[in-house]
Amino acid sequence: MLAVAKDDAVAGEFDDAVDGEFDIVSQRLVGGNHLKMVLQPPGGKYPVDAIVFQVDVNQWPNHRAARTKIAYRLEANEFRGKSTVQLVVEELGLIG
Repeated sequence: MLAVAKDDAVAGEFDDAVDGEFDIVSQRLVGGNHLKMVLQPPGGKYPVDAIVFQVDVNQWPNHRAARTKIAYRLEANEFRGKSTVQLVVEELGLIG
């Protein structure tokens, strides 16, 4: 799937944000005001990395939050020579 997302001819299909609900597995600040999260779809087997740029640090990380609804886009994350898929969060909200 990563190879498909990185293909210029197909990458345009992932430009529009989609939304979904996820369980929050973990969350932490990186780079001062970016929120790095590990999310899992309810009932899903595999967690996925997510990042929110320029988050309100007075509200996040919120370790009382167990679920979130997000608008996101799929992106390849290349870090230290390794490529993984991550969700780039455009809008972040709490559930419950």
